[in-house]
Amino acid sequence: MVKVFIFNGSLNRNSTTDYLIKNFLNKLKQNSDIELSTYYLKNKEISNCIGCSRCFQNKECVLDDKDCFDKVRAEMLDSDIIIIGTPIYANNVTGYCKTFIDRISSWCHIFKLIGKRGVIITTTSNSGLDEVNNYLYKVMSYLGLADIEVISHQLNKDNINRTLDEIDYISSKLINNIKNNEKLKFSKLSEESFERLKEFYLSENANINEKKYWEETGMITCESLDKIIYERR
Repeated sequence: MVKVFIFNGSLNRNSTTDYLIKNFLNKLKQNSDIELSTYYLKNKEISNCIGCSRCFQNKECVLDDKDCFDKVRAEMLDSDIIIIGTPIYANNVTGYCKTFIDRISSWCHIFKLIGKRGVIITTTSNSGLDEVNNYLYKVMSYLGLADIEVISHQLNKDNINRTLDEIDYISSKLINNIKNNEKLKFSKLSEESFERLKEFYLSENANINEKKYWEETGMITCESLDKIIYERR
């Protein structure tokens, strides 16, 4: 079974972002002869990060009792594909999307989602695609996601059929890579972040809790993200 986690940063129930995400999911199912399980997160109340830094100390988030976000994290960890979709507001992700990212930001220091594949889906009327796509690509890279694909739609410029064709192509490619057990491809950003963080955690100034995670998972002795995947197989 292939499990898919989807976050939709639009609170509009009839948004173009929602339409494209659902179309992508349908194409995944059509292009696959393997069983798919999906968890679609949208319109769920997510509390704003209060900056207590407990998550960076490997402690439970104090907000989880309020919004049960620990269950969301569990779903992400149990998934094979992570999809983040958002419309673009003022050349940025939506506030709802940023709140979601803030609540998993500590994972960017420990590549918590390594071994999973990522898909970005963005929509805009006129501008901001490059800025937002680059930002989400960075976030996914720092989380450890591989084979990151980007699907964008500009309402006042792009033909919807072209975007749907792109969705068909990427969904088919994604499923084939999984079925054929293709080697994961990490971005240059991911590898650079790994080298930078590894050097930091080998120093005396490292965050003790995060360094402990790197040591316990064996990442501290690995030469690259590829090596981590190899060691875990």
